[in-house]
Amino acid sequence: MIHNDNNMFPTNILVIVLLLLFGCSKKHESYIGHWHYYDDLSGNYHSVTITDSSLIIDEFTYGGNFLIDDYDFNDNASFVELLTVKLNADKKVIGFEKPENWYKTENTSQDFLNDFSCNLPIFYTPDTTISCNPVHVCEYAYRIFAGKLKPNSTTSNKQEKLYCVKGYYVVINDHLGTKEYLIDYLSESERYGVVIYTSADCPDEIISDIVKYAGKAPIYRIKADTKSKSITHYKI
Repeated sequence: MIHNDNNMFPTNILVIVLLLLFGCSKKHESYIGHWHYYDDLSGNYHSVTITDSSLIIDEFTYGGNFLIDDYDFNDNASFVELLTVKLNADKKVIGFEKPENWYKTENTSQDFLNDFSCNLPIFYTPDTTISCNPVHVCEYAYRIFAGKLKPNSTTSNKQEKLYCVKGYYVVINDHLGTKEYLIDYLSESERYGVVIYTSADCPDEIISDIVKYAGKAPIYRIKADTKSKSITHYKI
């Protein structure tokens, strides 16, 4: 009797397909996690968390959570340099166009704290110990960052005198700001409030000035939780 192997063909194809799908799934899973994206040699970086369905970019500075299904990779110029990711047919991350720019971290407590200054010209460590009553803050609240200059940051090309108190500079809209810019920025903050991102030892003069120029706007600061890797807002 002649044995016909044709009946085995569909089964073999099915096995191959399943192996390929399993391989793609495992490949995608290897990219899920917390990454740093270095776009130059300055040592500065962007924080990127890759999940099953989203990219969380610069979460604690000037970024956000972007769903891959809804994200227009061609229409978000501010993050276009980050989104050099390779996707499969199911829109799962399976690689990078520039793998040499990406470094996967262990997302330690120190990584978490460092991310508060990523992609900023200043560095600060948020308070992790203060006792406070958590409050809800409007997502449109004005944000001000205060800290010391990073080694790779420069102020030499600034024509105006930057606002600086005891070595602490203020960052507004991703740039080092002057006192005049700070006043102008806070002039319309009453509707949404102001969140100050800075360390526990930030000079009182900076806090006082923000409170003064914000008028009746509610003022908030943040506390970082290294265990849950989240922040709490509290009113001052």
